[in-house]
Amino acid sequence: MVGAHADGHAWLAGIKSPRAPEKVYARVALARGGLATSGDYERALIVEGRRYSHIIDATTGWPVQGFASVSVIADSCLVAGAASTLAMLLGCEDGGAYLRELGLAHLTIDQEGRAGGTIAIAAR
Repeated sequence: MVGAHADGHAWLAGIKSPRAPEKVYARVALARGGLATSGDYERALIVEGRRYSHIIDATTGWPVQGFASVSVIADSCLVAGAASTLAMLLGCEDGGAYLRELGLAHLTIDQEGRAGGTIAIAAR
């Protein structure tokens, strides 16, 4: 699907809760563009209480340890997906700054479940 519904209203997209993926953390109205989420919860291992994500920092060879989830809205899903993964790689401080600098609407969720960002949440 491209654009809003035929009658003009936005699609309502759910963003999973990273620590309870069977639950919706937030709902976002999406009338245009694409929404992508990167996180440390779908493809990860937990060993002795430590989470090892599938997103690997090439500079260290270790999985990222910053955000639990980053969702981005952009003009295309390709851009949203790249930006959300890059923000995960950059970490909480630099990743959030990167998304703000690009002017992309985003929702970040840290390891404690605290949200940040600029996406207008339709409902929780």
